[in-house]
Amino acid sequence: MRTWIAAAAAFAMFGVLEAAAKDPPPAAPDYEAQVRSYLTAQATKHTDAGFTADAANPDLVRSLTLEGGAVVWPIELRRGRAYRVFAVCDNNCSDVDMDLYNAAGVLVGVDVTGTDKPYVEIVPTADGTAFARIWLATCEAEPCFIGARLYQKRL
Repeated sequence: MRTWIAAAAAFAMFGVLEAAAKDPPPAAPDYEAQVRSYLTAQATKHTDAGFTADAANPDLVRSLTLEGGAVVWPIELRRGRAYRVFAVCDNNCSDVDMDLYNAAGVLVGVDVTGTDKPYVEIVPTADGTAFARIWLATCEAEPCFIGARLYQKRL
């Protein structure tokens, strides 16, 4: 009788172990992939206005904290084109803000509207490097990830 009970307990335990092996714990979210998918999902807003992603300036994806300040993203711009700098943040963030400085360091645009999808537009008068400053206004579980993409169109 004891052998039978031991065998039943072993089979029951094996079943529990087998079930655990089939159902691994959920993976931690891949926030970088999440942010990249949001950049792609929001592209229509800009492409419908005639803009295309600027391949000369790769996307920016970075983690930030509320106390960590802002990231300053240098972007190369050319005269004769209009540009939009667009940002997003991950699911732990509901508000990311941005401002844009031209090559001379003059503030040319700000989006602090309480959205997680800000964008600023610029039409440079000369070729040069502009700077987008992006920071978190909210983040529920730090660090939060932000992403930015540059769009352009010929004038």
